[in-house]
Amino acid sequence: MDLKVLLSLSEDENNFRIFTIQKNGKDREVQVPKSILEQVHKRLFKLLQRIETPDYLHSGIKKKSHITNAKTHEEGSALVKLDIKKYYPSTKREAVYQFFRTCLFCSPDVSKILTNLACVNGHIPTGSPLSQILAFFSSLPMFEKIDELSATNQITFTVYVDDLTFSGKAVPGAFIWEVKKLIHGYGYQYHKEFSSPPEKTKLVTGVAINDKGLQVQNKHHEAIHKLYVEYIEGTLKPENKAKLLGMLSSASQVNERYESIFRHLLRLEK
Repeated sequence: MDLKVLLSLSEDENNFRIFTIQKNGKDREVQVPKSILEQVHKRLFKLLQRIETPDYLHSGIKKKSHITNAKTHEEGSALVKLDIKKYYPSTKREAVYQFFRTCLFCSPDVSKILTNLACVNGHIPTGSPLSQILAFFSSLPMFEKIDELSATNQITFTVYVDDLTFSGKAVPGAFIWEVKKLIHGYGYQYHKEFSSPPEKTKLVTGVAINDKGLQVQNKHHEAIHKLYVEYIEGTLKPENKAKLLGMLSSASQVNERYESIFRHLLRLEK
């Protein structure tokens, strides 16, 4: 894309469609880049994908998923989860600028242009294809500190977008308090704190973990069963076939019992 176009875009304050949606009964503002800027965001996303990421990151990485994230904690006895509250709006333009300037060694003027292109109203947008990977790299110093702290305490640590999960023989409250202080120190807040003792079934990024290993959540099993019965009875809506296959594909990665059903349906759909 022409440099003049990029400079013009970086100075335009009307690059995003901003609207409100309802999520979990609450209004949530969404900022989506308009078509020309979206092309820039997609290009930046592809370039940032080339950067090597740490082992603890499981979101937005090829051959990694919410399932590999959960599997990492399969052997842990105790488990604690924290979510970063309003992750994208809380990732401010200064952190984005520092990523381009300090981590990628861009010049100050280039860093400023890239930051202007990537941000809206002083933060990372909530509806851009670039947001997830850019938010991670912009908050990488915080995650690296948490990873160092976890390693020192022999605790397994993973990140899936804004979900932070910790597991081990024990996850002491004093350790979690240090993690919370780090999160606050980098300008973020945490919420949805959850802890599980060794004997309880744990839920990590939508996957259940018990003493038998990874399991499909009951509600997901019930949803698959309902759609599968409709498929057998011939009452499944055409638009729900892809949904059923997708759910079975995901479930088969957790539990092999779903794989034969998934492959059977694939053969029938050919």
